[in-house]
This record gives sequence, structure tokens and C-alpha cells, in this order.
Amino acid sequence: MKFKNSNSCIIAHGDLDGIISAAVLVINLNIPVTKRNIIYTQPFELDKIIISDWIKKIYVTDIAVNNREPEMTKRFIDMYREEIVLWIDHHIGYSLLEEWLGEDKVIAGDSPSCPQLMKDNGFIVPEEWLAAANAADRPTDYPETDLSRFLNKALKAVILKNGSNEIEKYFVMENIVLYLVKSYRGKDASMEKQVIERYGKMYDEFMKNTEEAVKRIKDLELKCKYKVGYLRLEKGEGSIDLTRLFIEAYKIYDIVIVQRYNIEEEVTIISTKLKEIDLVKLFDLVSGASFRVTLKGSHKEILEIIKERLERLR
Repeated sequence: MKFKNSNSCIIAHGDLDGIISAAVLVINLNIPVTKRNIIYTQPFELDKIIISDWIKKIYVTDIAVNNREPEMTKRFIDMYREEIVLWIDHHIGYSLLEEWLGEDKVIAGDSPSCPQLMKDNGFIVPEEWLAAANAADRPTDYPETDLSRFLNKALKAVILKNGSNEIEKYFVMENIVLYLVKSYRGKDASMEKQVIERYGKMYDEFMKNTEEAVKRIKDLELKCKYKVGYLRLEKGEGSIDLTRLFIEAYKIYDIVIVQRYNIEEEVTIISTKLKEIDLVKLFDLVSGASFRVTLKGSHKEILEIIKERLERLR
């Protein structure tokens, strides 16, 4: 097949929502699935991306404005303004994208996933992909599907795996996109399926660590109307699936705080199952997902800030 958009580049968030969004762009715009044509990244790593001179069209999907440094997102836009054809995003803060890039180059709005937003704006999105993306990005609102479980296990395994590098992560992400696109086009995707299955088995081991971590979540006594759980992940602990941990913790808690001591940077994640709580607003962030935010800085100081903010919720 001759690709009509071989000089195009997709920049996608490296989670299942973003990866499925990349596959949606591939089947709608006929973009090749190669390392040169699809880049997977995080909102806070846009400044590390180097785009080849031969790329004339850039499509960005599921990349929120960097809530730690919004100006970094703006610098990226300013650098590639002429090449950016379309930016698709469903996170809080998308109004800044419209301001910086222009509404004609932005598809944005409140939506459970980017594929849902894309379908609502005229893109072809297979129903199975749509259900998987919604389940992956809003697990408390949409039931897990066979496809979301199958793909997410492999993706999470390579992200959580100790010693995995960017090459290995890209390998798994590329195989997920190829599996989706080939299956959609009626082509043999057995090789890609084998890769996904292999990493999925690895993930099953990480689930044992996750189940043990859930048991160690403790009540955080606060003067607010919600039940809050707290977990400290110590150095030397095995890899866990945070999304699965939150889902299990929500059976008891409204809000869950996880502080990670098992990585070099001090990171605190706070997540809620309640739609009435907007964590982006609560912590004065400019963008992100309303139900889960990551805060960097001294664990002790961040925890005190979280306590103070939560105690406003009475």
C-alpha cells in the first residue's frame, strides 16, 4: 500500500488512550506505522522530541498542556506551529491550546477519551477501540473490555518492568498499533498478537505485588467529609499497577494518596473516584485529569499541602 501521508508525524500520549488515538489517525489518514512517523511521549517530555526536517505535517493526540511547566507546551507549539495540522486533547486546560494554536487547529473538549472525542468530530473509530479507550482512561466509569485488558496488560508490563528502556517501550507500543491497524484492515496480525501476549504474562506477576500493596493502604484521618487512604511505596518494592491499585482501593476509599519512595524523584499521586472533586482545581494546576494528578516535591511538604486542601472539603 502506498502511504499518502509518509511525511506526516503523529505525537501520541504513551498510554492506551493515546496509543489507540494514534491508531485512529493511522486508519483515517493513512499514515505509516514506523518509528519515524509515530512518537509516543508524555506531556512533560515534549521538549525532548526532535522531529526530522522532512516531516511536513504533525498531528498531536491525547497530549495535555504540561501542568508543571505550561510554557514548555507553548514553546513546542511555537517551534512547530507551521507543521502542526491538528492537536486533539480531552484534558482540563485545553483552552490554552486553542489560545496558543488557534481553534482551527484544535479538537478539544470534555470527553472520556481521545478516541471518543475523535468519533464525535467525524473520525472513523471502530466501536471495539472506542470501548477499550474509554475503559482504559475512565476505569471507574466504563467497564473493562477484552481488548482493553489484552492491550493494557502488555503496555503496563513494559512500563513497569525494571530495566526496560525507551526502545523496548516503543517496540510494545508499535506492536499494539500494528495489531489494531492490521486487524481492522483484515490482515494477519498474529506476530503482533504474540508479542502482546508475551508481555501480558509478565504483567500477571506485577499484579501479585499490586494485590499486596492494596492491603497496606491505611486510613488518613482528616477533618473532611471523605474517606481518604494513604500508601507509602518503599524502596526495593516490586512494580505495581497504580490504576488497578486505585480501582481496588476505591471499594473502601473516596480519595487515595500514594507516595513513591521506590523511584529517584519524590512523587506523590492523588486520585479520586468522585466526580464532584476536581483535583486540578483543588491543587491550582493548569491542566490534567480531574480525577488523578501527580505532584512532585518533598513528600513531607506535599502531604501537608494535600491534607490542608482536602480539609477544605467539608
